[in-house]
Amino acid sequence: MKVLAATRRGQGERPGDFSWTNDGELVFPGFVCDADLADPEGGCGCGRALIGVESAKGTTTAEVVEQDLTFEQLTAIVAKALTDQGWGAEEGVAEAVADDIVGPIADLPAGTIVGRRLDELSAR
Repeated sequence: MKVLAATRRGQGERPGDFSWTNDGELVFPGFVCDADLADPEGGCGCGRALIGVESAKGTTTAEVVEQDLTFEQLTAIVAKALTDQGWGAEEGVAEAVADDIVGPIADLPAGTIVGRRLDELSAR
């Protein structure tokens, strides 16, 4: 299945780019604070960041990659990351986050660099 992995490819192409994740780690869209909901280009950066499942750090660039995972396995990885990062694992949240990853990238080829703006993932 296609998932998102942190990458430094494409970093610096947009103002406000950052990458504190480990290259290659799986990433997911994190929660967004009120400041970034009002202005995802300003604020703290969470409105344009993807969060590493291992590092719990953010990046503004991710790469579409093929991984030998099922949707259920991806959901379990996200659930563990949410729990490890202190967000808890409220029922249905990890599945919704996993769906927020695979849905928008389903038609993108592997190798595509992706960015985030609030609830949207798109090719950069």
